[in-house]
Amino acid sequence: MKRRKTAWFLLICLVTYSFTSLSAQTEQDWYVGKTITDISFSGLSRISTNELRGITQPFIGQEFSEPLFLDLQRRLYALDYFEYLLPEARPGDDDYSTVILHFEVEERPVVGGIEFQGVTRFRITELLDSITLSQGDLYTAGSTRTAAANLSAFYRDQGYPDVSVTQNIEDLEDGSKQVTFIIDEGPQVTIRTITFQGNAFGTNGALKRVLTSKEQGLFNPGLFKEENIAADKEALLEYYQENGFIDAEIQEVVTTPVESDDPTQSRVDVAFIIQEGERWVYDGITISGNTIFSTEELLSKIRQKPGSILNLPQFRNGVQQVIDVYFQNGYFNNEISLNENRNDGEQTIGFELVIKEKPRSYIEDIVIRGNNKTKDHVIQRELPFETGDIFSAKKIREGLLNLYNLQYFEGIPIVDTPQGSEPELRNVVITLEERGTLDIRGGVSIGGSGQGGLLLSVSDINFLGNGQRLGAELNLNTTDQQLSFNFSDAWLFGERFSGGINLTLGHSKKSDELQDSLGPVFSDSDTNRVPDPFTGDYVFSKDTEFNGTEYTAGDYFPGIPSSDQISQYSLQTDYVYAGGSGAVPSEYRMSYDQYNISLGVNTGIRRRTPLGWLGANASISGSLNYVTYDPDVYRPFSPALRDNLDQIRLVNQLGISVSLDDRDVAFNPSSGYYLSQNVNFTGGFLFGNRHYIRSDSTLQGYLTLFDIPVAEVWNWKMVLAANSSLSLMFPQFWTLEGNDFAPGENLLYTNGMTVARGWAPRSNGEAIWNNWVELRMPISEDIVWFDMFFEGVRLTEIREDIFSGGSEGWMFGFGAGLRLTIPQLPLRLYLGKRFEISETGEVEWQQGNLFPDPDKPGSGIDFIFAISLF
Repeated sequence: MKRRKTAWFLLICLVTYSFTSLSAQTEQDWYVGKTITDISFSGLSRISTNELRGITQPFIGQEFSEPLFLDLQRRLYALDYFEYLLPEARPGDDDYSTVILHFEVEERPVVGGIEFQGVTRFRITELLDSITLSQGDLYTAGSTRTAAANLSAFYRDQGYPDVSVTQNIEDLEDGSKQVTFIIDEGPQVTIRTITFQGNAFGTNGALKRVLTSKEQGLFNPGLFKEENIAADKEALLEYYQENGFIDAEIQEVVTTPVESDDPTQSRVDVAFIIQEGERWVYDGITISGNTIFSTEELLSKIRQKPGSILNLPQFRNGVQQVIDVYFQNGYFNNEISLNENRNDGEQTIGFELVIKEKPRSYIEDIVIRGNNKTKDHVIQRELPFETGDIFSAKKIREGLLNLYNLQYFEGIPIVDTPQGSEPELRNVVITLEERGTLDIRGGVSIGGSGQGGLLLSVSDINFLGNGQRLGAELNLNTTDQQLSFNFSDAWLFGERFSGGINLTLGHSKKSDELQDSLGPVFSDSDTNRVPDPFTGDYVFSKDTEFNGTEYTAGDYFPGIPSSDQISQYSLQTDYVYAGGSGAVPSEYRMSYDQYNISLGVNTGIRRRTPLGWLGANASISGSLNYVTYDPDVYRPFSPALRDNLDQIRLVNQLGISVSLDDRDVAFNPSSGYYLSQNVNFTGGFLFGNRHYIRSDSTLQGYLTLFDIPVAEVWNWKMVLAANSSLSLMFPQFWTLEGNDFAPGENLLYTNGMTVARGWAPRSNGEAIWNNWVELRMPISEDIVWFDMFFEGVRLTEIREDIFSGGSEGWMFGFGAGLRLTIPQLPLRLYLGKRFEISETGEVEWQQGNLFPDPDKPGSGIDFIFAISLF
């Protein structure tokens, strides 16, 4: 009692000091209205000033006032780091024109150790994992009470309903606290049998299926949990109410102990005593008092049909949707009553919904809590409402989803809407829990051929709490070295008008470039030019008779064919017939070094429409490229590469894109669609030594097939996701040199990870069509999902061939695996199987990299590793 009185006395003194200390500097309160230039602390030991910067930084640069100071002090105390804070106003200069706020603090003690007594059934590590307290944390009475509650919950969840947890706190010599939890475990209780009494409509099997509690068996431990019994009573009532028994009652739950010789184990028989009551038929509903919305519009929200068995939960959901029509339009204070009209003779029941409409509600104030790092204006700009607006539940939900999609906060923020100073006014209180937005990664890779690499990256998607993105990445390996920096801001000039800049410096060693050094050597203008070792002569693509002679597929055509003969006899160049660039052996390829530095800027705008988020973006970049190789040994097939030899060449690009995004969540969608069209202009009217136009079209759709609650923290959910994207390369409209298509190394390719999963990378494409369908099921929704996929990808070296008939060039695959949905670790790990379809329609299975049988073509499966969030 004496310690408690002392604590209260100290608190009163501190509060009094907080209001009077500052004014004691001079009689004129010189600091009021002065600009705060710094906020400093003394007495810090375990807490660094960097940890406090997120609180103090927004106040620096503002003019001192008493409300401002009280807000700062409130935020510092809310951290629960300090026993007390003693403020002092110090002049920031000799003229007293600015002020420095200084706080003398006493930190709370830390937890010096944690012990458990009475533990016999669990490992200490399991108990430590179950609590939010750890050694080195700041000690508060609240944190130890919470830890004791966590331990009790852990034991009850393991079937120990009689557990008791107390705590003992001791002072250590270094000033820290020793926390000891004393646990009386009690016996573990399991369920032997579950029975029902009084059930005539519901069979025992049907009733057991709705219960969370289960009997002990071979595949179920049958743990007895009080919270499960309470949930079971609700589940049984809902079962009966769904089937017309709206007066059903669970009169009692009887638990009968079963004798046991083991004091650490106990078994019970559980019996639910049920009174079903009568079964009722729905007789319809009338609505009165509504003038703002029509009766027809309101009745359309109630799906129950007159004459059917009353499904009370479904009916109540319909009534709630009627109420939501008003809520979403700002009518928050309506008086609504629902009256029953029962006909006992016919066992029917009708309803009357009486609405007393009130004036619209308005937002009086918006309060944001929990944002220690993120600035208030960063949060407020994501809210599609402001003080004085009509209160709209729809806009509040939209704002919460906007905040969730920022990825700055844990889960969807919590919102409360208490009444304001008048009945028609409402306050919107948003409570946030910030997550770490700084991502630092590092890795080392070692290849089987002695190749290795180092990757270091750092990025912050909420830099200094301003909602900006800043990042840098260093990638070093035996063939590529790259250093890049990027910065972007999604809000410029107070609007959803984004802007960004990126700088990249790099060197790469290319080792698979095609050549044209053997005879015949083609000119750049030759339309039939082909790389070594091919000649460009025409061959028969199938067995053919010509001029009385039988030719087999692959035989050269005698002479030079006319254009009509090429079409009539299905002739192809030896290069195309062999399979294009993929058929060029490695000994005919060359290597070269490329150095580049590029600078790019981008901008964009997003607007909310009834169809989703409409976005428009533009980017422009310039790159200086330098290429070197030994011209006495190599002659590249690419004219642009030959032109770049020992020269600095400019590559200029302009990108324009539009998108429509109706996905519920941007980084792990469960519903909605996404459409985008991007056109990239390289060279041409922008000049430079590479010239082409690239078009990228994407269509994605997401649909939740079902979402069934199974446990308190887990739903059995299945999401169908589908994608079709098409990329095409076109010649430029105009070039100074006259060469309107010179893509250099920028032709399309598949990477074998996210495009054509499991396949070896392919390149030199003018067109690529990527299609996939996925079934996604969450294991832990915010962490990892189980995905099943089917994919079909086609890459063609000639743009016009992408839509040609037949299955040639298609890469198919299917598989399943895990997808991490952590933004900082977007990994995919799959097991898959690849196949092609021959011209005769037969499936040709591909050899996998896991468990292949050398004597069995097409055996084995593929392990697929990918980095992709969507």
